[in-house]
Amino acid sequence: MPTSIINLPTVLDRVQNDTALLVELLHDFEKDFKVKRKAIDQALARQEFEKMQEAVHFLKGAAGNLAADPIFNSLMIVENLIKHRDGEMIREVLVDIDRQFLELQEFIVKFKG
Repeated sequence: MPTSIINLPTVLDRVQNDTALLVELLHDFEKDFKVKRKAIDQALARQEFEKMQEAVHFLKGAAGNLAADPIFNSLMIVENLIKHRDGEMIREVLVDIDRQFLELQEFIVKFKG
């Protein structure tokens, strides 16, 4: 199974090969992502960059903990764009993040097997 959306060896090491814990953490991330992603859209529409930064930072930390490197890296880009208040580029990167999240959801389904 391709694992490019998650660095599986890294995250399994972090959870001491406890796959049940990993599945639980991935499901928690799914729930958090949906809530925070909506908050990001709302903040972007209102140009509330500080609120957006909070949600992006939260997701970036969670993605980093799960070794979801593509999502983590894209969120780092969004953090930088927030500093420049570049709403248009933020929207473009969010499209990539949404695609990456779909890949993560597919990974979770396959991982649970």
